[in-house]
Amino acid sequence: MKPIAVEKWLAEMKAAPGTKAKTKAVMNVLFQHAMRYEWTTTNPIRLVRQSAKPEQEYIVLEPVEVSALLSELSDPFRTLILLASVTGLRRGELFGLKI
Repeated sequence: MKPIAVEKWLAEMKAAPGTKAKTKAVMNVLFQHAMRYEWTTTNPIRLVRQSAKPEQEYIVLEPVEVSALLSELSDPFRTLILLASVTGLRRGELFGLKI
């Protein structure tokens, strides 16, 4: 297995950068295990470069923008936006909340 080939394979994966980095990490652990049991002498995954940086930038609203948005919304959306703006909860966390 060649590091450049693994990098190319990861680049072609249709997954988020974090998922690709986790895939690389699993492969690294597998090769470390193989080295421990002397099934291989090298770990080519150590030389693979893979960033976990998100592809998109986060949108940060100014207090004036949050206020304008809240004035236009009615519940339950107003509550969701208010909660998100003061706590930093993500979409999945917000929609997973129960009463």
